[in-house]
Amino acid sequence: MTSVVCLYLLAPAILVFVAPLPWNIVLGLGVLIALVDGTRRAFRIALVIGPEEVTVANFGRVEKIPWTEISAVSLRWAVEGSVWSPCVLFELRGAKRSVLARASYPKRDRRKALRALEPLAKRWGVQFNVAVEELLSPRA
Repeated sequence: MTSVVCLYLLAPAILVFVAPLPWNIVLGLGVLIALVDGTRRAFRIALVIGPEEVTVANFGRVEKIPWTEISAVSLRWAVEGSVWSPCVLFELRGAKRSVLARASYPKRDRRKALRALEPLAKRWGVQFNVAVEELLSPRA
């Protein structure tokens, strides 16, 4: 599977060298634009926890969620590449959707985010569905 994905992503870059002169410039510009956009999106990912709202910036979109709209904070398992890890999940009131914070993927960052979220969740009456062991455990 990984080799298929790599071939799919590298095919336009390889065509740049094989295509005749006018087309290799067009393909090269397309590859360059995709590379710049992908890099910009990768560095944009963030989880900002504030006293009035939470901002979740994932690869595709940025969502500002007021604490009044959050019904629960929990962990959900998500896959990054081939590694499964829990990420912080914000369940919204009255909505059938939730927001997964991909920026909480590394262990250290996830624990730091959960420790900051717990007192704010209590203050705003939001359910905090994360076990104490997950906050303290080195494997959390």
